[in-house]
Amino acid sequence: MKNSKINAKKVIIIIVIIVLVLFGLYNITWYQITHEKYDNFSEEMEKTFGETYVKPFYTSYSSFEKGYGYKVKYPDYLSYTGNLAITNNKDTTLIIWPGIFSEDDNEYGVIIQNNEKGYQIMIDKKANSIEEIYEDESKVLKEKKEEIKDLLNKANEKWNL
Repeated sequence: MKNSKINAKKVIIIIVIIVLVLFGLYNITWYQITHEKYDNFSEEMEKTFGETYVKPFYTSYSSFEKGYGYKVKYPDYLSYTGNLAITNNKDTTLIIWPGIFSEDDNEYGVIIQNNEKGYQIMIDKKANSIEEIYEDESKVLKEKKEEIKDLLNKANEKWNL
């Protein structure tokens, strides 16, 4: 009877140790993958904090260059999705969600604010909508297409996308 209790305790201890080691390895892997990628994006930018109290796991960088605002937001803890943003400091902001392993997996979105309302539209690398959008969104996207292309070019220059 005592041997089975001792064996059960040993098995539980071994399982707990294995789970802790696996969790530790996952954390190290996550940190290496995300920080290696996003450290390249945030070179020569100023570190900023916000949105969470867990500062070691929330990192954001920003800079302003030649009339454009740039921001790099590292992925949240144990997430692989952060984002890059560039704004013309007027009414248009481009957001890029970098792919984990390849630039081909990047996703793009644009936020356009006008006097009447704001629009959030998913786009491709050529500033075309990738989803079905309403007529007013299509009109605004068409009006802002050159600005969006300019932001895409500036993002490519800054981050080599």
